[in-house]
Amino acid sequence: MHREPPAFLLLAALLAAACAAPVDAAPAVVPDVVKTRINEVVAACARAGGRLGDMSGQGRFVIPADFNGDGHTDFVVSEGNVPCDGAPALFRENGLARVELYTGTGTASAQLVFADHLLAYRVLAGSPARLQIARRGEACGGGSGAANQCAAELRWNAAQARFDEVPTGSRGAAAQGTASGPAATPVPVAANARTAHLERCRAGERRDNPKKAAADIDSACGDLWDKIEAAGPLADVLLAAVPSRAGERLMLADLRARVPAARWRAGAPVSGATATAATGRLGALDAWVGGTASAPKSLALGWSEVGADPPYDLPGALAARGAKLEPLGCYHFGAGEVNAVYVVNAPGRPPFALTIYTRGAPVAQATAQQNMSVALDGVLPTRASLRAEHRDPPWEDPCTV
Repeated sequence: MHREPPAFLLLAALLAAACAAPVDAAPAVVPDVVKTRINEVVAACARAGGRLGDMSGQGRFVIPADFNGDGHTDFVVSEGNVPCDGAPALFRENGLARVELYTGTGTASAQLVFADHLLAYRVLAGSPARLQIARRGEACGGGSGAANQCAAELRWNAAQARFDEVPTGSRGAAAQGTASGPAATPVPVAANARTAHLERCRAGERRDNPKKAAADIDSACGDLWDKIEAAGPLADVLLAAVPSRAGERLMLADLRARVPAARWRAGAPVSGATATAATGRLGALDAWVGGTASAPKSLALGWSEVGADPPYDLPGALAARGAKLEPLGCYHFGAGEVNAVYVVNAPGRPPFALTIYTRGAPVAQATAQQNMSVALDGVLPTRASLRAEHRDPPWEDPCTV
């Protein structure tokens, strides 16, 4: 009977092989969670009738390096590189394999901060080291075909204590970016948007509530369209503000020019914002710009009213303008309070991230609230990054309303 050596005997060999390339020196402490992952892949290989082969070169499946610049060794674990002789395709299904990134503390503890099934990845030496990833098909966003490929680089966000994905290639630019130009051409509402909405809404209501009266269905769907129409001006503002081409870098002056209806004042702290370049008003809404004047990261619009029903359906308004929205999921703070995240592909714009926070008013004295924020820096979230970031409250995919 074939027996694999215990995982603790493999650690020295794995890390020695990993350090054959100039990424980082072998760590003094291997976190327990990394040891557990090694045990799991070794056991899986043995169960499949295989045995571990050469763990150098393409067989390096544990790579130690400092990816967040804190001086502690972090770890990439790549199942696709496990050299399981006798079962070479065990960990790579349909050309994709799981890659994980753990941030270390110099002790036996580490945290999983990224995990996804990828087409490819590479580690670039440096201080800090960089992890670049490639995806394929639907993982590249709504509307992507099976042959589509996209790439990104994980960049450490010290302010948020997380890794952001900075797109490269067709979904954005991770390099220096390009200077700002004029806003993209406005996107009109599709001629049949209202009719298409009512047809979809009525069909959904009849499916989900077969005993509901036709008049009640028409009334409910009409109310939803009213929210889409109410959000139309907001959709126009946000589509004017987002970058008009991949890699475009906006400054606060560019944003002010693109949103001339806003009344801006000097930047001031905003609750929940780590850095605010400017605050102001857009009609009845609060407005604020996250980031700095030289590098705005987001534009947010906020509404609140005591005892009211949230009045805006921004995803519906964007869809009425031909945008394709990929819902990534949400997290609930409590009953009627939810943060939902989308990747939006709108006509004439590169993909951008949209976050919508909604809080209803369960009683007349409560304050209802909606905050709608678009990313201006080209960073696109993924389900994996959001799951890793939001554990309390936990991330939900799909989102339950």
